[in-house]
Amino acid sequence: KVETANSSEKLARGLGGRNSLCDKCGMLFEFSEKGRRSFWMKGMRFNLDIIWIDGDEIVYIIRNVSYNSSETITPEVKADRVLEVNAGISDRLNIEAGDMIEF
Repeated sequence: KVETANSSEKLARGLGGRNSLCDKCGMLFEFSEKGRRSFWMKGMRFNLDIIWIDGDEIVYIIRNVSYNSSETITPEVKADRVLEVNAGISDRLNIEAGDMIEF
Protein backbone atom coordinates (compact mmCIF):
# COMPACT_ATOMS: atom_id res chain seq x y z
CA LYS A 1 0.00 0.00 0.00
CA VAL A 2 1.58 3.25 -1.14
CA GLU A 3 0.49 6.75 -0.21
CA THR A 4 1.18 9.32 -2.91
CA ALA A 5 2.79 12.68 -2.17
CA ASN A 6 2.02 14.88 -5.15
CA SER A 7 1.00 18.22 -3.62
CA SER A 8 3.58 20.77 -2.45
CA GLU A 9 2.44 20.30 1.17
CA LYS A 10 2.75 16.49 1.05
CA LEU A 11 6.06 16.70 -0.82
CA ALA A 12 7.48 18.98 1.89
CA ARG A 13 6.14 17.02 4.89
CA GLY A 14 6.55 13.46 3.62
CA LEU A 15 6.53 10.96 6.47
CA GLY A 16 7.83 13.49 9.01
CA GLY A 17 5.98 13.49 12.32
CA ARG A 18 4.61 9.98 11.99
CA ASN A 19 5.47 7.34 14.55
CA SER A 20 5.63 4.40 12.13
CA LEU A 21 4.77 2.97 8.74
CA CYS A 22 3.10 -0.42 8.27
CA ASP A 23 5.34 -3.26 7.01
CA LYS A 24 3.79 -3.28 3.53
CA CYS A 25 3.38 0.49 3.18
CA GLY A 26 5.37 3.33 1.68
CA MET A 27 5.18 6.88 0.43
CA LEU A 28 5.69 7.66 -3.24
CA PHE A 29 6.84 11.16 -4.12
CA GLU A 30 5.84 12.08 -7.69
CA PHE A 31 7.39 14.99 -9.57
CA SER A 32 6.23 16.54 -12.85
CA GLU A 33 9.68 16.27 -14.41
CA LYS A 34 12.97 14.45 -13.87
CA GLY A 35 15.62 16.06 -11.72
CA ARG A 36 18.14 15.46 -8.96
CA ARG A 37 15.89 14.97 -5.94
CA SER A 38 17.20 15.76 -2.45
CA PHE A 39 15.77 14.14 0.67
CA TRP A 40 16.40 14.57 4.40
CA MET A 41 15.05 13.03 7.58
CA LYS A 42 13.63 16.17 9.20
CA GLY A 43 10.89 15.24 11.67
CA MET A 44 11.35 11.50 11.15
CA ARG A 45 10.83 9.02 13.98
CA PHE A 46 11.92 5.79 12.24
CA ASN A 47 14.59 4.66 9.78
CA LEU A 48 13.94 4.41 6.04
CA ASP A 49 15.15 2.94 2.78
CA ILE A 50 14.85 5.60 0.06
CA ILE A 51 14.51 4.50 -3.57
CA TRP A 52 14.91 6.88 -6.54
CA ILE A 53 13.00 5.89 -9.70
CA ASP A 54 13.35 7.16 -13.28
CA GLY A 55 10.31 6.14 -15.31
CA ASP A 56 9.93 2.48 -14.39
CA GLU A 57 13.55 1.82 -13.38
CA ILE A 58 15.10 2.00 -9.94
CA VAL A 59 18.18 4.19 -10.37
CA TYR A 60 19.47 4.60 -6.80
CA ILE A 61 18.84 3.20 -3.32
CA ILE A 62 20.09 4.32 0.04
CA ARG A 63 19.41 1.81 2.78
CA ASN A 64 18.72 2.23 6.48
CA VAL A 65 18.84 6.01 6.71
CA SER A 66 18.75 6.88 10.39
CA TYR A 67 15.75 8.89 11.57
CA ASN A 68 18.07 11.32 13.36
CA SER A 69 20.38 11.95 10.38
CA SER A 70 20.90 15.61 9.54
CA GLU A 71 22.40 14.80 6.14
CA THR A 72 20.71 15.92 2.92
CA ILE A 73 20.89 13.07 0.41
CA THR A 74 21.22 14.11 -3.25
CA PRO A 75 22.22 11.30 -5.61
CA GLU A 76 23.95 12.07 -8.93
CA VAL A 77 21.00 10.51 -10.83
CA LYS A 78 17.83 12.13 -12.12
CA ALA A 79 14.46 10.74 -11.05
CA ASP A 80 10.79 11.57 -11.40
CA ARG A 81 9.69 9.47 -8.41
CA VAL A 82 11.10 8.60 -5.01
CA LEU A 83 9.74 5.82 -2.80
CA GLU A 84 10.26 5.73 0.97
CA VAL A 85 9.77 2.43 2.79
CA ASN A 86 10.73 1.04 6.18
CA ALA A 87 14.44 0.37 6.61
CA GLY A 88 15.32 -3.20 5.62
CA ILE A 89 12.59 -3.67 2.99
CA SER A 90 15.07 -3.23 0.11
CA ASP A 91 17.33 -5.96 1.48
CA ARG A 92 14.44 -8.27 2.41
CA LEU A 93 12.97 -8.02 -1.12
CA ASN A 94 16.39 -7.99 -2.86
CA ILE A 95 15.67 -4.63 -4.52
CA GLU A 96 18.61 -3.26 -6.51
CA ALA A 97 19.35 -0.33 -8.81
CA GLY A 98 18.47 -1.43 -12.35
CA ASP A 99 15.36 -3.32 -11.24
CA MET A 100 12.12 -2.39 -13.00
CA ILE A 101 9.08 -1.30 -11.01
CA GLU A 102 5.43 -1.38 -12.04
CA PHE A 103 2.83 1.11 -10.84
